[in-house]
Amino acid sequence: MKRTVFASLFVFFLCAIGANAQSQRLEIANGSPGDLKGVRKVSIVANENDKKAIVAVINRKLPQLTIVATPEAAEVWIVFRVRNANSPANSAGSAFDSSGPTTAVDYEIAASGEVLKPVSAGRARSLVEFNDSRRFSYETDMAARFARVFVEAYRKAN
Repeated sequence: MKRTVFASLFVFFLCAIGANAQSQRLEIANGSPGDLKGVRKVSIVANENDKKAIVAVINRKLPQLTIVATPEAAEVWIVFRVRNANSPANSAGSAFDSSGPTTAVDYEIAASGEVLKPVSAGRARSLVEFNDSRRFSYETDMAARFARVFVEAYRKAN
């Protein structure tokens, strides 16, 4: 049930932005982390596991914030996405046995996050940006790292 609700909200959010972008071209201007001053309601768009990690950090470090279910009810949107690169990130390595060198293929995992503040139907400001990449899939702390970047920016603004 939760997955269905989340998926529906995510699709709705993307469609709303897509509809705005197609009809009005969603304009994203540069803002500053200082624009987080006074913000109390946030909406988080991310896959289920990453959203849990982000929510956990925000709830622990910024309990005064309310995480709302819909982007329309939020004062800022926290958007986080992870993607696998299309090409391998590394080359040959050494094996642990005596059979000689082996080739291990690791694909880079790239994450990006952004905090957007809507200012009108077709405009938003980008307040915080985050980019990170990892070579190994077990390094899954990128969502929590992004959340800590948001927390730090929020604390400086308030």
